[in-house]
Amino acid sequence: MPLPGTLGLSWTFAPPALVETGILQSSPEIRVYAIAGVLMATTVAIITGLCWLSWIKRGNLRMVVREILD
Repeated sequence: MPLPGTLGLSWTFAPPALVETGILQSSPEIRVYAIAGVLMATTVAIITGLCWLSWIKRGNLRMVVREILD
Protein backbone atom coordinates (compact mmCIF):
# COMPACT_ATOMS: atom_id res chain seq x y z
CA MET A 1 0.00 0.00 0.00
CA PRO A 2 1.39 3.43 -0.89
CA LEU A 3 2.28 5.82 1.87
CA PRO A 4 -0.51 8.24 2.89
CA GLY A 5 1.57 11.19 1.76
CA THR A 6 1.90 9.74 -1.73
CA LEU A 7 -1.85 9.44 -2.11
CA GLY A 8 -2.40 12.88 -0.64
CA LEU A 9 0.19 14.33 -2.99
CA SER A 10 -1.78 13.08 -5.99
CA TRP A 11 -4.30 15.90 -5.38
CA THR A 12 -1.53 18.36 -6.22
CA PHE A 13 -1.62 17.42 -9.89
CA ALA A 14 -5.37 17.87 -10.43
CA PRO A 15 -5.79 21.68 -10.06
CA PRO A 16 -3.27 22.74 -12.73
CA ALA A 17 -4.89 20.38 -15.22
CA LEU A 18 -8.37 21.70 -14.47
CA VAL A 19 -7.38 25.37 -14.51
CA GLU A 20 -5.22 25.19 -17.66
CA THR A 21 -7.81 23.29 -19.73
CA GLY A 22 -10.48 25.84 -18.89
CA ILE A 23 -12.84 23.45 -17.16
CA LEU A 24 -13.01 25.65 -14.06
CA GLN A 25 -12.69 29.13 -15.53
CA SER A 26 -15.63 30.49 -13.55
CA SER A 27 -13.93 29.74 -10.22
CA PRO A 28 -10.90 31.70 -9.12
CA GLU A 29 -7.74 29.61 -9.05
CA ILE A 30 -7.27 30.10 -5.33
CA ARG A 31 -10.47 28.20 -4.58
CA VAL A 32 -9.41 25.27 -6.72
CA TYR A 33 -6.04 25.05 -4.98
CA ALA A 34 -7.64 25.47 -1.55
CA ILE A 35 -10.01 22.59 -2.22
CA ALA A 36 -7.07 20.48 -3.39
CA GLY A 37 -5.25 21.29 -0.14
CA VAL A 38 -8.22 20.21 1.93
CA LEU A 39 -8.49 16.99 -0.07
CA MET A 40 -4.77 16.31 0.48
CA ALA A 41 -5.10 16.71 4.24
CA THR A 42 -8.30 14.66 4.37
CA THR A 43 -6.76 11.81 2.38
CA VAL A 44 -3.74 11.57 4.66
CA ALA A 45 -5.90 11.81 7.81
CA ILE A 46 -8.29 9.06 6.69
CA ILE A 47 -5.51 6.66 5.73
CA THR A 48 -3.61 7.34 8.94
CA GLY A 49 -6.77 6.83 11.01
CA LEU A 50 -7.56 3.54 9.30
CA CYS A 51 -4.01 2.37 9.92
CA TRP A 52 -4.25 3.23 13.62
CA LEU A 53 -7.58 1.43 13.90
CA SER A 54 -6.12 -1.71 12.35
CA TRP A 55 -3.18 -1.58 14.78
CA ILE A 56 -5.53 -1.20 17.74
CA LYS A 57 -7.71 -4.12 16.60
CA ARG A 58 -4.68 -6.39 16.17
CA GLY A 59 -3.19 -5.33 19.47
CA ASN A 60 0.06 -4.13 17.91
CA LEU A 61 0.21 -1.06 20.12
CA ARG A 62 1.89 -1.20 23.49
CA MET A 63 1.56 1.30 26.26
CA VAL A 64 4.77 2.98 27.25
CA VAL A 65 5.04 4.20 30.82
CA ARG A 66 7.99 6.34 31.74
CA GLU A 67 8.88 6.88 35.33
CA ILE A 68 10.23 10.18 36.50
CA LEU A 69 13.35 9.68 38.53
CA ASP A 70 13.71 11.95 41.54
